[in-house]
Amino acid sequence: RDVAGHLTAGFNLSWKKVAVGLIKHRSFDKYNAVAARELGSRSTGEIVADLRDNAEHRFTPPGAGNIAPLIDVVTHGGDIRRPLGIASSTPVATFRYVLDRLAKPDRLVRLPLSDVSNLEFRATDQDWSSGSGALVEGTSEALTLGLGGRMVALDDLSGAGVAEVRRRLI
Repeated sequence: RDVAGHLTAGFNLSWKKVAVGLIKHRSFDKYNAVAARELGSRSTGEIVADLRDNAEHRFTPPGAGNIAPLIDVVTHGGDIRRPLGIASSTPVATFRYVLDRLAKPDRLVRLPLSDVSNLEFRATDQDWSSGSGALVEGTSEALTLGLGGRMVALDDLSGAGVAEVRRRLI
């Protein structure tokens, strides 16, 4: 529920409310968690309707670029699906677009795995790779979640670089 609530923040929180929340909590991450819990406390019907009604919304976090909302939806979709045992239906072409951005050392999107240098990421379900160094290999979804800092995805990855990714995330 918190993750679904978080996905609605961009079209539910005014800049004024965000500024007050940041000042009050003195941390983006802390305020983000508080706002996600608040937005996630609504009924399932309200959250689903909010997501559907705003599917075409153009919100982009400042400084994160137009790709940020797609990265958010794809990554958090995995956060929601995996514990429920629901397979991803995201097309590999969508994952390619997200992976192209996540695997760049100069990316604007702030993630737990901030350093992707000295690693090569390679998808097993499409012709995609990025970087050089110790190999991290897996499905496009597992790579996306791993690059997004999800420890659970590391069990679905292979290669000499997985130990380094795990070390950097801990």
